Amino acid sequence: MPPCPHCPERAACCAVVSACLGIRHAGAWTCNGRCHIMKQTAGDFFGADGTLTDTDRIVLRAPVRSDLASYIGTFAPGLRDAYLEEGEKGQELREGYWSDVMSEGSLFCTIVDDACHERAGFCCIEDLADEDPEIGVRLLPEWRGRGVGADAVRALMRGVERVSGPQAFVAKIDSGNVASQRLFSGLGFAPVGVDAPIFSDPSLLALIEENSLGLIDDRLRALAKELGVEPRTLLSHALVFRREPDARGTDGPVRRH
Repeated sequence: MPPCPHCPERAACCAVVSACLGIRHAGAWTCNGRCHIMKQTAGDFFGADGTLTDTDRIVLRAPVRSDLASYIGTFAPGLRDAYLEEGEKGQELREGYWSDVMSEGSLFCTIVDDACHERAGFCCIEDLADEDPEIGVRLLPEWRGRGVGADAVRALMRGVERVSGPQAFVAKIDSGNVASQRLFSGLGFAPVGVDAPIFSDPSLLALIEENSLGLIDDRLRALAKELGVEPRTLLSHALVFRREPDARGTDGPVRRH
């Protein structure tokens, strides 16, 4: 079969998701723009030295087992304590989490400071098969508020697009996490909707909202109006931010590969 003319990599497309979603009908190609990302696995994005990309400040490299403690160190205190618990339960949690990190269907990158070579946290795309890959970033407490998160997300998007071609991305952010909302807004993301948590039992969500009504302020009301939802909905749902493939905000000094 000849290559799809719409695919950024001119791949020989077929209906198999793992190859490409451009499909030929009656001698004509149709392509929904997803040809490029679906066939990639984590190993396709890293160079021979294990590095995805770097900037003037940080390096994004492939995770290694010795990174696990720093990954867990980015968690909220209660969750972190559960993962650090001694004994079989804690070990099971750590092994399960590390298996997810190392999955070929996800892309996790350890963030390393280029000057002192210390780990600052990690950024990731948990599912490369998503139509719009979801970006996440977590930093150790001592690295927050220093611009590292924005550098890491920018470098991750640039590194992915260098392999996959232009790509839309999404980020899901807690409505109270104003710092992350500002970070992603500065990188060309815009709020487009809300997403219910995994435990989306209506009665539980209603209880969460009822117990948090005091958190509704003018900022939350304005955001709810922009998204067309009730303000209380933002108390139990994550905000969905989306960056279009041609959005500005990723420009910056990114080097390597």
